Amino acid sequence: MRQIGQEFLLQSGREAKRLKKSADHAIGQLSVANLYTSLDEDGNCVAVLMKHIAGSLRRYCRQTLKPQEKISRYHPRLEFTIEEGESMEVVRAHWEKAWESFFQALGSLCEEDVLRSTQAGEEQASLLRTLQFNQSHLAFHVGQIVFLAKHLKGCDWEPLQEGRPSNGPALVERKCC
Repeated sequence: MRQIGQEFLLQSGREAKRLKKSADHAIGQLSVANLYTSLDEDGNCVAVLMKHIAGSLRRYCRQTLKPQEKISRYHPRLEFTIEEGESMEVVRAHWEKAWESFFQALGSLCEEDVLRSTQAGEEQASLLRTLQFNQSHLAFHVGQIVFLAKHLKGCDWEPLQEGRPSNGPALVERKCC
């Protein structure tokens, strides 16, 4: 029988994979032009959200999951802007590498790590607490990506087909356009 710490790590990994799958599905439906489209001048486009999530995952891995690695100073302006010449291939490569590093770091943890103290910004917190915070942060931004993609695709949006609970309400056919 698995202990609660093992189960927590297992479920954290599963949820992170589900979030990445949702984001990748939404991103995959967009043209390159759509990836750089925001709803208004103050809003973030999908490419910027991808950069921010990638940066956040890298920082989380270095600061919390692999504290022995040197951490560079955080420059939020760099995450929330697309630099001249920064192609979608570069953004996607950073996105994939950050998720890969996160999953590797998460997979290296053991039950004893769950309650160890880690650095969380300016304070100390348990790994359990920081993983929960990280999951909610990821979910928030993945939700933004899905919302933007759905908005930009309009009637051509293809929802992610995942099984729904058998006791859940039936989906209503949506009429569009």
